[in-house]
Amino acid sequence: AVAALLLFLQQAAVQAGPLLVALAIDRAVPALREHEDSGPLLAVGAAYLLCALASGAFQHAFILAAARVNQGVLLELRGRIYRHAQALSVDFHDRY
Repeated sequence: AVAALLLFLQQAAVQAGPLLVALAIDRAVPALREHEDSGPLLAVGAAYLLCALASGAFQHAFILAAARVNQGVLLELRGRIYRHAQALSVDFHDRY
């Protein structure tokens, strides 16, 4: 569940990028051209940078969480195989 949440947050941060570009084109650039106000464009640029950093951080956390789940599953499978092999008779191991 944590890995799924991290993946959702990472994708939300990625999808915010094009929305911020649209906002910059629709509002920030005209404000810069008409009123010579660079504040909106700087705010959109800072928000885009923040989204990019958040996307990278969430992706890193997702990879770590998914690797932890993956290794836990592999450990459980290896334990089951080992216990099964130990439960078999010596005669079985002698034949195979």
